[in-house]
Amino acid sequence: MSAKDLTDSQRMELKKLAEQLNKKRAFLELTIAGNESSDLTYRDIVGEVHDTADESFASSLSDTQAYSKCHVINTLSDVNEALQRIKEGRYGRCIDCKKDIDSSRLHAYPEAKRCLICKEKYEALRSHAIGHRL
Repeated sequence: MSAKDLTDSQRMELKKLAEQLNKKRAFLELTIAGNESSDLTYRDIVGEVHDTADESFASSLSDTQAYSKCHVINTLSDVNEALQRIKEGRYGRCIDCKKDIDSSRLHAYPEAKRCLICKEKYEALRSHAIGHRL
């Protein structure tokens, strides 16, 4: 969406989406900052007692924390990329097929970088590739 090619209503819509992305970025940054100070280590959870159930729980919790942190960081990256696409006038265009992304998708998921068709293809290829690595 190049700003010069937009109608007034499209400009307003883009502005709202940018505001939504900026709020999401601020929330994610606070989440990351909060997680950094509250991450429990394996030793914090298990302590000096080393029974199998405690170790299993500690391992699961540690894995969950790592996945959660990774997910938040990836989402923040997607939000920052979307804001950059807005600045460059490329927002709302699929990075794969270069067609417009449906506005209902952008409202539901403002950091979307692919149209639904390309996203499904991407996920299928990714799923297939991961399946071969297992």
